[in-house]
Amino acid sequence: QKLYEREKVNPMGGCLWSFLPLFILIPLYYIIREPLTYLMDVPKDAIAKIAEITGIANTGAYPQIAMAEALNKDGMLAQVQAALGDAGNGLFNLDFHFLGINLADIPNWKFWEGGLSWGSVGLFLLPLVSTAVSFLSMKVSMATNKINQQVKNDQMDRTNKVMMYTMPLMSLWIGFTVPAGLSVYWVAQYFVTIIQEIICSKMLKK
Repeated sequence: QKLYEREKVNPMGGCLWSFLPLFILIPLYYIIREPLTYLMDVPKDAIAKIAEITGIANTGAYPQIAMAEALNKDGMLAQVQAALGDAGNGLFNLDFHFLGINLADIPNWKFWEGGLSWGSVGLFLLPLVSTAVSFLSMKVSMATNKINQQVKNDQMDRTNKVMMYTMPLMSLWIGFTVPAGLSVYWVAQYFVTIIQEIICSKMLKK
């Protein structure tokens, strides 16, 4: 505490910055989760009408994503716009596909059901890739920490080893319970983290 006071360092200063992304991620989560409301400006009371026309239940965690995807079917967009009138002026076709994989779909362990295709196999592979890259990210982080560690800390090493296995397993479980777009986001985030760790490690070592 005396060292902090003498050097005018706020110990919370390093933690507060990590909360800043939440102010972007939380609104972004709602925008992606409810595209009809936030991207297409459809009033809340009109969502039930869209659910009725598309035949998709307005329940569960991601009904609006399923409804937005249903609008891509032949004539569905025009039908919904006609039923909503002015409330449907902001509706448009939203393509959820990336590299031939529908990121609005939730990955399924039984990817062979309904026939094998790159769409079903790729969807199944995304959480696995996310888990593998998560594990690699943890390994790189542990390796760079050892390079810059001045004093051996057995307790911290044990904690890091537990985290190295639990975090990828959590990624795997979550990856099969939410739309596949999250796995793509995680893969990108882990790669950025790995690059950041390597660069920072070299700078600190120098």
